[in-house]
Amino acid sequence: MLAYGIGVNAQETLPRPLAELLDEHCVECHDSGSDLPLFSQTSHWDSTGATLADVSVQARWLKALERVERAQMPPADSSTLGERERADFVRALETSIIEQQNAYRSLNGRTPQRRLTRGEFERTVQDLLAISLPLQPLLPEESREGGYDRVARGLRFSPLHVDQWLVAVDAALDEALQFGPRPNTDPQRFTYRDERGIRSNLTSDHPVVRDLGDSVAIFTDAAYITRLHAMHFEVPGMYRFRIRAKAFQANRPVVLQFHLGNWSKGSTRMVGYWDVLPDEYQTFEVIARVENNEYCYPAPDQLMAASPDSNIWNTAAERYAGEGLAIEWIEVEGPLQESWPPESVRRVLGDVALEPLERERWEQGRRIGYEAVVDDPHGTAEASLRHFAERAFRRPVDSDELTPFLELAHDALENGARYEDAMRRAVRAMLVSPQFLLHHEPLGRLDDHALANRLSYFLWGTLPDEELLEVARSGRLGDDQVLRAQTERLLGDPRSRVMVNAFVDQWLDVGRIDATTPDGRLYPEFDELLKQSMIEESRAFLAELLTHDRPLRLIVDSDFVMGNRRLAEHYDLPPIVGQEVRPIELPADSPRGGILTQAAILKVTANGTVSSPVTRGVWVQSRLLGQPTPAPPASVGAIEPDTRGATTIREQLDAHRRVPSCAACHRSFDPLGFPLESFDVIGGYRSRYRSTVQGERPEYLLRGRPIWEYKIGPEVDSSTVMDDGTSVADAADLKRWLLTREPEIARHFVSQWMTYATGHEVERADHAEIDSIIAAEQADDFRVRGLLHAIVQSRLFREK
Repeated sequence: MLAYGIGVNAQETLPRPLAELLDEHCVECHDSGSDLPLFSQTSHWDSTGATLADVSVQARWLKALERVERAQMPPADSSTLGERERADFVRALETSIIEQQNAYRSLNGRTPQRRLTRGEFERTVQDLLAISLPLQPLLPEESREGGYDRVARGLRFSPLHVDQWLVAVDAALDEALQFGPRPNTDPQRFTYRDERGIRSNLTSDHPVVRDLGDSVAIFTDAAYITRLHAMHFEVPGMYRFRIRAKAFQANRPVVLQFHLGNWSKGSTRMVGYWDVLPDEYQTFEVIARVENNEYCYPAPDQLMAASPDSNIWNTAAERYAGEGLAIEWIEVEGPLQESWPPESVRRVLGDVALEPLERERWEQGRRIGYEAVVDDPHGTAEASLRHFAERAFRRPVDSDELTPFLELAHDALENGARYEDAMRRAVRAMLVSPQFLLHHEPLGRLDDHALANRLSYFLWGTLPDEELLEVARSGRLGDDQVLRAQTERLLGDPRSRVMVNAFVDQWLDVGRIDATTPDGRLYPEFDELLKQSMIEESRAFLAELLTHDRPLRLIVDSDFVMGNRRLAEHYDLPPIVGQEVRPIELPADSPRGGILTQAAILKVTANGTVSSPVTRGVWVQSRLLGQPTPAPPASVGAIEPDTRGATTIREQLDAHRRVPSCAACHRSFDPLGFPLESFDVIGGYRSRYRSTVQGERPEYLLRGRPIWEYKIGPEVDSSTVMDDGTSVADAADLKRWLLTREPEIARHFVSQWMTYATGHEVERADHAEIDSIIAAEQADDFRVRGLLHAIVQSRLFREK
C-alpha cells in the first residue's frame, strides 16, 4: 500500500482505510501521465514529497475532491464506491485541505497583498486630480483569475507595469496642470446650412442632403457628409452637446446616434443614441469626454427605405422618399469647468494663488497664461503634500512616511525649480509608490480605514469619499449598523454602477461580447445599437434586482426584461418608444425573462456563426450552478460549424458523444445547452437554423430591403433529457428545472460576489461562512440587496 502525504505537513498521511481506498479506486488511472496526475511511481504520490501546502498539489486534489463529491469519479464502469466510503473520503480530504488553508491564513491572511487594477488606478487618479482623462488604454491588460480581474493572484507587478504607470501618471499630471489661457466655454451653436461642404452638396448634381429651410435633412450616416467641420476643440475635457432634430418623412421614431471620431486613429465611438419622433423638433443632450483631435457627427440609424431598390445614393435627396433625420442645430458647451485654472490645479498644488501672466508664454508646446504665487513654498509644499498623501494613500500618514516625498519637493525648490514643478515631482512619485498602488490591509480584522477602502473599492471602484473617511477616522465603521448605513449610502450613489457593470461583465462574460463578430451574411440585422442595447440590458437587469431588492430567482426567470425599442423589436415584444433601457413587462407567451435568454448571454455563448449546446451548457453549468467543467482531452478535436445547413448541431454532437472519453461530461452539460438552441447567435428567437447554401430564401425585409444573404435551413430541436431523467422541451422547461436548484444557484452567486468583493476566490475554508449566509437569507427569498449586505457584514469581507 502507498503512503499519501496529503496532510498539513509531510508527516501527516491519510488514515489507512482511506489510503486503501485510493489504492483500490484511483491509482490505476491517476498516475503521473494522466489528465489529473495525483500519484507518481514512487512511494509517495508526489515524487518531491510535497503536501497540500504546495498550491499546485492542493489544486489537483481539490479537483479530485469535486469529482468524487459529484459522483463523477471513480467512473461507474470501472469501480464500485459505496456512498459511505465516498462520504468518508470527501470528509477526510476536505478536512485536510481546510486545515492547510487555515494554517496559511493564520500567517498571511485570506486575501494576499493586492494592487489597484487598471480600472481602479484610472478612477482613483481621476478622482484625486479632478480630471476625466482615460488612463486604462495606457496600462497593460489585467489577467483574470477565478473569473475576475480583481483577484490578487492575477494582479502581478512587472517592469512593463512600472513603465506604464509612469506614462499614465505623466499624462494625468499634464491634464491636471493646465495653466493656459481660459478657453471659451460659452455655448456655441452650429447649423448644417453654415457648413461649406453641405452648401456645396446642396448645389451638386446629386445632393444627398435636403434643405428644409429651418433645417437640413440627412439620409446617411457617412461621417464625411455629416461631420461638423466648423466645430473645433481647443482643450480636451468634458463637453455638453445638444442636438435639435426631428424624424423626416417617417411615421415612426427614427434613431439619432451621436458619434465622436478621430481621423488619426481611424476610429469612432458612439456616445449617445435616442429615438427621434416625427412632426416636431426635440432637443437631445449628452455629456462626453472629447480629445483635442476629435470631431463630432450625428448619424441617423434604422432608417426605412422608400422601396426595396431605392436609396439616397441612386436617388437625389429632393426626390428621395425614404426616412431621414432633420437637424436644426447642434450646440456645444465646454470644457465644463466651474473655475479657471480648473480645480485639478488646486488638487496638485494645494490652496495657492494662481495669477494671470502679463504676457503669455510657450513651454514644451503648451501655452502658459497663469502661474502659482507662493510666499512660503517649502511650508506650503509640506502642508499640501501631507493632505494629498492622506487622500492618495487612503489612510493616515506619519511624518517618516511623508519625508521622502517632501525631500523631492524641497530639493527641487532649492535647485531653483518653480513651485508647480517641485510639487509635480513629489506628486508623481506618490502616484507610483507602493503606498498608492497597494491596498493596505493589516493581518486579522480590518481596521476602519482598511474597511472603508475595501467597501469603497468594492462598490465604487475608487477611493473612499470624505464622509466615509470621516466615519473611519472616528472609529465607528466597524459597528454593524454604521457599516450597513454606509453601504446603503454608497449603493444609492450612481458610482455604484461601476460595481454592477464590472461584476456583470465578468461573472456573465458580457465583457467578452466583442470576442466574436456575427457573420454579416447570416445575421445582417446585427448592428452597434443592438450590441450596446444587449450590454446595457444585462447590466441594468442586475441593477434593477439590487436597487429594488428583488429575489435572486429572477435571474433564472422573470416576467420582465430590461429593454428599449431596439431590443423590443429584436425580442418580438409589443412596440414601445424610446432607446432608454427600462423594465418592460413580458407577454405570457414570451420565451424571454431571466438572464439565460438575454441577447448578450446568447451572443457570448456562440461563435458568431453558429450556436453550440456545448458552449451554452458549460456556461450554465459554471456560471449559474457553479460546477466547473474539465477541459476536453487533448486528443479530441472541436466540432467544426456547418453553415451550409447540411448537418445540425444535434447530429454532430450525437456522433461526438459516441467517443467514450467524451460521453460522461457531455451527459452533464449538453442537456443544459440544447433548450437554448431556439435562440440564434445574436439572441433572436428561431424555429429554424440559418444557412449560407441549403434552404429556402426568407420572405423578410430588413428596413424595407429584401434579405439575400442567407437561407432558412433545418428545423431547431431544443428538446432534451436532463442528467436526472427530467424531460425538457424548451428554455421555459429549463428555467423550471433550474428553479428547483435555487439554493445551489444562490450559493454560487454569493461565492462569485464574495470573490469580486474581497479579491480572493472562495475556498473550502470559506464554505461554512457562505453556507451561513445562504441559510440566513433563504427565508427572505435570497433578495439581492440583502445578499450584498450579508457579504459586507461577513467575516470574510471584514478580515484580511
